[in-house]
Amino acid sequence: MKPVELSVWGVCTDCGYEGMIEYRHLEGEVYDDDNALGVMLLQCCPACETVDHSLLPLDFYRELLVRAEANGEN
Repeated sequence: MKPVELSVWGVCTDCGYEGMIEYRHLEGEVYDDDNALGVMLLQCCPACETVDHSLLPLDFYRELLVRAEANGEN
């Protein structure tokens, strides 16, 4: 699976920024395991540039991928 960058409305746990937060794939993480409960992504805050790990439920992650593909995002 090619690396993906997703933008999702959220809140930075470090600075409290509310807005579009970027999520990126982690190298070595498996993103196509149908038995997984969730996936680990890097959460990148555009306000304070904090990079943190974030666990997303698998169904929400897949919904984000479909939405990003429909919007022409990478």
